[in-house]
Amino acid sequence: MSYRYSEAAKLAGEKWVGPHECVALVQYYAKAPTTLHWKEGTRVRGENSLAAGTAIATFAKGKYGNRQTGNHAALYLSQDNNGIWVIEQYRHIKDGLIAKRYIPFRDGAGGASNDGDAYSVIE
Repeated sequence: MSYRYSEAAKLAGEKWVGPHECVALVQYYAKAPTTLHWKEGTRVRGENSLAAGTAIATFAKGKYGNRQTGNHAALYLSQDNNGIWVIEQYRHIKDGLIAKRYIPFRDGAGGASNDGDAYSVIE
């Protein structure tokens, strides 16, 4: 079962929710459970039928890392040949607002949170 918030595109510019971590956004709006229960679903890249607002995250060996850095969760919006668009909140962004961001496909180069290839659907 995947998690989704159909109005995700309207969240850009809204105030952060919860403790300002990326996971809080996905749990609050898409009603995803705690990360302990997350399982890696379908890879995002190339899955053009993925509905906007679907909860996605980076996974390592099928599980969410839940570390301070190197992992991320967001709400999927769309994709093109070069990357994905997401709605996210991120504790290092100082304005305290939910944002829309483009994450390019990097084929594993750099950190997973900034590589569209690293994202899968949360189940």
